[in-house]
Amino acid sequence: MNFPTQMYIDGTLTDGSARREVANPATETAVAAVAVAGMGDVERALQAAKAAFPIWATAPIAERQAWMRKLRDEVVANEDWLRSCVHHEMGKPSAQTEEDWDRLVASLDFYAEEIARVHDYGIADRAGTHTHRMVYATNPDTCAISTRKYAPISSAISLNFFQSTIPEYAEKPAIINFGLCS
Repeated sequence: MNFPTQMYIDGTLTDGSARREVANPATETAVAAVAVAGMGDVERALQAAKAAFPIWATAPIAERQAWMRKLRDEVVANEDWLRSCVHHEMGKPSAQTEEDWDRLVASLDFYAEEIARVHDYGIADRAGTHTHRMVYATNPDTCAISTRKYAPISSAISLNFFQSTIPEYAEKPAIINFGLCS
C-alpha cells in the first residue's frame, strides 16, 4: 500500500528533518518511514498557522461549515484508503476500523452544525481600556473552545493530514480550525 510519508507545511509537502519507521503492532512489519518534524519544521508550521489565522477567524460561519462538509465528503469518498491506513498503522483488524471511520464522519457532521450555535462577542470594560471576549455555545457541554493563543497550534496539527486530500485547501490559508471557536 502507498502511504503518505511527508508532512504538509505551509502549502508544501516536506520530508522533515528525519525519518521514523512505523510498524504494524499486530504483525511487527514495517509499514512506512514517515517524516519527523524538527524544530525548524515546527516553527514554519506555527508561523504559517499564525499568518493564516486572522483570515480564517473572520471567515463567515457558513464558509467554515462548507469546508467542514467538504472535508467530511472527502473522508467518505476515501473510506477504504483511510481505514486501511488505520489497519496498518494501529494493527486493528480491518472490520474494527469501521468504528474509527464512523466516529470521524460523525464528528465532522456534528461540528459543522455545532459551529452555528457558537456565540462570540466582546464586552468593553467600564474604563474603556480593553474588551473581554465572550465565547459560548447554546449547549456549553459540547463547546470545545480554542483560545486565540493556542488555536493556531491545534489547527496546524489538525489540518496537516487532510490538507493535501482536498486540492482546494492549497488555495485557502494554511489553517482550518476544527474546533468550534477561533
